[in-house]
Amino acid sequence: EVTARGEVLLGIEDLYNAVIDRLEMVTFSITTRYQRSATRIAVWLSVIFGAVMTGSLAGLITTWYYKNDLAAVLGWTTRVTAAAAVVIALRLYPRTR
Repeated sequence: EVTARGEVLLGIEDLYNAVIDRLEMVTFSITTRYQRSATRIAVWLSVIFGAVMTGSLAGLITTWYYKNDLAAVLGWTTRVTAAAAVVIALRLYPRTR
C-alpha cells in the first residue's frame, strides 16, 4: 500500500506513461525514415535496371540493322538507355514523396 501511495504521490505512473509515449514517437520516426529510405533506394534501382534492360534490348535490335557499324549500335544503346532512365525516373519519382 505504501508503494501504491508513493507512486500516486510522486507521479511515477504519469512519468512512466510520458516516457513510453516519447519512446513510441521515436520508434515511429525511425520506422518512417527507414521506409522512406528503402522506397528511394527501390525507385532508383528500378530506374537503373529498367534503363539498362531497355538499352540492352535496343542494342540487340540495332545489331540486326547495323551489323558492321559499332558506333551506330553504341549510339542507339546509350541514347535509348538515357531516355528510358529519364522516363522511368519521371514516372516513379513522384511516388517517393
